[in-house]
Amino acid sequence: MHEEKNTQKKTSAPYGTWPSSLDAQTLASGNIRFGEPKLTQQGIVWPESLPCEGGRTTLMYAQTSSVEKNALTAKQLLPAPWDIRSKVHEYGGGAYAITEQLLFFVHAADQQIYRYSLDKSSPPTRLTNSPESRYADLVLHPSGDWLFCVRESFHSTQQEHPSASIIAISTQQENYTIEIAQGEDFYASICLAPDGQKGAFISWRHPNMPWDNTSLWEFNWPTAQPQEPRRLINGEETQQSIIQPKYSPDNQLFFVSDLSNWWNLYRYDNNGNITPAIINDSECATPQWTFGMSNWGFWDSNNVLLAETKDGCWSLSQYDLISHKKNVISVEQTVFSHLHCENQRATFLCGTPYAAAAPSYITNPQNALMVTGVYNHNSPINERDISAPVSHWFNTSKNERAHLWYYAPNNQHFCGDEEQLPPLIILGHGGPTGATEAALNLKIQYWTNRGFAVADVNYRGSTGFGRQYRHRLNLNWGILDVDDLCLAAQYLVDKGLAHPKQKIIKGSSAGGFSVLAALTQHNTFDAGVSLYGIADLEALAKDTHKFEARYLDQLIGQYPEAKAEYIQRSPITHINGLNCPLLVAQGLEDKVVPPSQAELIVNAANAKGIPVEYLTFENEGHGFRQPETIIQLFKAEHAFYCQTFNLTPSQ
Repeated sequence: MHEEKNTQKKTSAPYGTWPSSLDAQTLASGNIRFGEPKLTQQGIVWPESLPCEGGRTTLMYAQTSSVEKNALTAKQLLPAPWDIRSKVHEYGGGAYAITEQLLFFVHAADQQIYRYSLDKSSPPTRLTNSPESRYADLVLHPSGDWLFCVRESFHSTQQEHPSASIIAISTQQENYTIEIAQGEDFYASICLAPDGQKGAFISWRHPNMPWDNTSLWEFNWPTAQPQEPRRLINGEETQQSIIQPKYSPDNQLFFVSDLSNWWNLYRYDNNGNITPAIINDSECATPQWTFGMSNWGFWDSNNVLLAETKDGCWSLSQYDLISHKKNVISVEQTVFSHLHCENQRATFLCGTPYAAAAPSYITNPQNALMVTGVYNHNSPINERDISAPVSHWFNTSKNERAHLWYYAPNNQHFCGDEEQLPPLIILGHGGPTGATEAALNLKIQYWTNRGFAVADVNYRGSTGFGRQYRHRLNLNWGILDVDDLCLAAQYLVDKGLAHPKQKIIKGSSAGGFSVLAALTQHNTFDAGVSLYGIADLEALAKDTHKFEARYLDQLIGQYPEAKAEYIQRSPITHINGLNCPLLVAQGLEDKVVPPSQAELIVNAANAKGIPVEYLTFENEGHGFRQPETIIQLFKAEHAFYCQTFNLTPSQ
């Protein structure tokens, strides 16, 4: 249906000035965030942010018996003011567990775990009461008597970083907790065998991140006396990232590893043998920035559902572990994540270039039409106004290539003047260990519908292209990513897809660093937008949270031994190279990239006389959630572009 042509004659108008029905208010109201969906006996549940309530995250429920109607009717389970969000590792995730009668969740305000009866007979009550601790990765024992989780604890005000442990909390006996594991810097991905007699998890130590080297552990349960868990695989010794462990219905342990260069599926059998289960030149995982991430699951004892990505595109397939046959279920959806699967049912988040990623449900893996979205409401943008992404590979340094998604300007009522080319916005994704997605993104369509071209770049170091591609950024952050963003812009100009003198670079967090580095060390771009970007790498190395405290060791070098490199790559060092207008936006409660970073670059730009606009937002942290913030930001950004390039928006 996406091939339908618009026969209406379009009005010619300069690129970047087209009227659009997708305004900033609509963009803000549609800024809904979905968390990991899970199955219940009668339906599915998922966390969902509510822009109309200041971004509060509730839990939604849909009964799957309405699947025949091609949409599920959703209702809210958790009333205000309760807010599901963990802050473990600052990025959270894994903040709830559910049975047919009870919900266990982490409340954002105090980071404690609460129990809530789904019959709504009483308000939520605390399961934990430890103000010095916060929790994530909640997993219920099959009996329902124990809740397993990762705990972060600050034992004293002098403690620089919290300690980590895995604990089991009794749901039947008040204030009764058993510690399963402690001593590693980080823990994640708790899973329990269906028979309830054993469990597994991963751990890692500084300076590793979970996409570098992690270890796989297993423990027995129950036990009268706590026993030390067994390390099954030492990731540091074997140089592999092990993530997403799960038990099969017959209690065998499977896990994802990048030992073959690609994040593929392996089996650890009861005799201690490790064998490949599914090996492809594609990846069935994403970098574990948050808890609760999952890209695969058991459909039944012999079959798994696997969401895998290759060349930036996702697909969903069923694999027979015995015959090794593959059945591709769906390729229409270009993004899959947070897959939860059991008893021949599955739920996940998925999206297409014409639909944003949202909860979906599947009952029959033989029929792709049974991938059913929870919401079937009207999109805030007409399908004829949507710019679908086009995949491009372009040449970089060292005889290597990088990937981007190109979004051409598109508006059903307007077109550009024949002799003109569109302004180009180059996007550098955050992380930097991350990737762009090809599902509908209204924050991109906002610009393409106004006559801007947008390129979303998977620079070298991005994920989804194998361990080697991902690790190309090691010791090269601020070099290869910046080169690739500049080369992407020039590539699109050379292909006649962008205006050579209206090139914008935009990014947030790590992407914001790439913006500032590109603007201070290259002359490629004509304007820049940095959202909570990093200006001083040395300051960041001294002032960041535990999860990323040693991240820069891999990307730049160990501090302070590599101090000279930190200084050399910091945008603030090269501020004299900044020679184009800049817009900077910063949340004042950001603990990941503190406001002091933004102030460094703004003050330096002002001192040099460079046009700079600085937007600050109270009650915003790392990533903007409030509708008022999003409205103000996009209006200011459009005005910034219009002023910079002398554009007059059409009325």
